[in-house]
Amino acid sequence: MDPPPTGRKRLRHAFLAGVSVTAPSAITLAALGVVFNAVYDHLHAFSSEILPVLQPVTLPVGREIATEIDIPPSDRGDD
Repeated sequence: MDPPPTGRKRLRHAFLAGVSVTAPSAITLAALGVVFNAVYDHLHAFSSEILPVLQPVTLPVGREIATEIDIPPSDRGDD
């Protein structure tokens, strides 16, 4: 049986273990962020084209509220 690693070997092992967990997690989060932004942009474009076409009685809320729900404050300039 091998003795437990000490000193530099133990530090290297801990670093490699940390990188092997952190790197795939960071890549996964970045990929999910890209996918979320792509889906959001497509839904935003779709809803901004559909919203003016809908009859006022079709919406269960007022047109202003639907627009506020659809468009985040950063895109409206209301910050």
